[in-house]
Parts: sequence; C-alpha cells; structure tokens
Amino acid sequence: PYKISFKVVINVMKRIYLDYAAATPVREEVKKAMEEFSDKVYENASGIYQEGLKAKKALEDSRRKIAKMVSAKPHEIIFTSGGTEGNNLAIFGTAHLGVGHLSGHIITASFEHRSVLEPFRELEKRGFEVTYLKVSRDGFVDPEDVRKALRPNTILVSIMYVNNEIGTIQPVREISKIIKNFNKDIIFHTDACQAAGYLDISVEKNLWTKKDWVFVQAGKREINSSNFRRRAGIRISLRNRTARPDSRTREGIRDCRRGKRK
Repeated sequence: PYKISFKVVINVMKRIYLDYAAATPVREEVKKAMEEFSDKVYENASGIYQEGLKAKKALEDSRRKIAKMVSAKPHEIIFTSGGTEGNNLAIFGTAHLGVGHLSGHIITASFEHRSVLEPFRELEKRGFEVTYLKVSRDGFVDPEDVRKALRPNTILVSIMYVNNEIGTIQPVREISKIIKNFNKDIIFHTDACQAAGYLDISVEKNLWTKKDWVFVQAGKREINSSNFRRRAGIRISLRNRTARPDSRTREGIRDCRRGKRK
C-alpha cells in the first residue's frame, strides 16, 4: 500500500475591526464610571425614597454635563433608549405638535437612516406631503435644494449631520440658516449621532434654535442616547395611535414620557 503524506499550511490573517461608527468596545474609564450605577446606584430614579432620590441626582448630574457639552440647558436634554426612539420622537412629535397637524409638508434626504426614512414614509401614508431630496454623487445635500423645496406649509426638515454609511459631513449650519430665513417656525431635525465625539455639536455654532431637535448617541454598548430639544417648556404628545415609540407606552423621569416635564 502507498502512504501519502501532505502538509497543510493555514495562514490566519489578523482581522481589523473598522466599524467603530456603528458600535465600539467599552472604554475602561467608561466601564469604571458605570460600575457604580450597576452595583450601588441602581434604584428607581422616580422613587421618592432616599435611594431613589440619590439615583435621580446622578441622572440630573449627567443631564447637566451633557447640556454643557452641547451648549444647551439641562431641561432641554431628553434621554431616550436609542436612535430609533430618538428620531421617531422628533419626527412624529413634530408632525403632531401644538394644535396637532393632520397634514403639512415635510422634507428629508433620500439617504437618511431608516429610523428617519420610515417615519417619513409612514407620515406620507397619513396624508403629509413629503419631499425626498436627492444627494450629489459624492453624497452631499445641496443647501440650495433645501431652499427650493421649502413651501409655506412646510413644518419639518430633517437632514443628518454625518452620513452613517459614507461619512459625508452635511452643511447643517447653512441649511439651518436657510430654513430660519424662510420661516423661523419650521422645525429642523438633525441626526447628529455620527458627529458626536468628532465634530462640534454646539447648538449655538450650528444655528439650531430653541424649536429644533438634535439627536446624539454614544457607542451603543457604552451609554444610551440623548435628544436635546432647543425649546424650553415644550410638551410633546404623540397622539396618533400607530406611532411608535409613543410617549404613552413608557414611564420615565420627566423627559418626554407622557409628554410631561417639571
């Protein structure tokens, strides 16, 4: 009988993770800071007992720190569970704000995140007029296209700060200026998730006004998200029964739950 021998060489290449814009490992300093809230300060921050009040104080301290980071006021910060809830809150909340718009004109870009596009498509089914702006071959929204799309009945414009797939940085400051010069009552919503930590997201520098919505998020594994609304005292009620997430479906600390704040 013949004996056959052979040598197998397997070249295992070291893989390099390049998707940090989507999710990141937890930094040691973040892990250390969060340990206290996992092991010691874990009580219900809505509770009126001593431990609950301690948890609420920690929450409000975080709110103040985030507000300082973006040049906003603490009461303008709204904590949410993530990107989808944050963008849904801003879009559906604006659509049914105040007297309750049953129709109107809203604008977004064709390459927005699904958590923005899906609410726009849903509102389109409900009777809202929607303009989906095309982007250039390089992935940019032309501010002049925004100007041309604005109408007397426009109530909302939603343009992201940095695209989550190709990384293009949109001229949100210029777009905001165009919108407010046309009609200061139009609300400008910006998904700034990919900009946080890399670009200046100061509300003053980017001309976001007290009526606008901005969404930011840290790495999904590090901390949850926060919306900051540049309007003190506004009450948002997501009245449409099919809108999700709905402010009536969750209880929470002040924020947007059930449309209330202190």
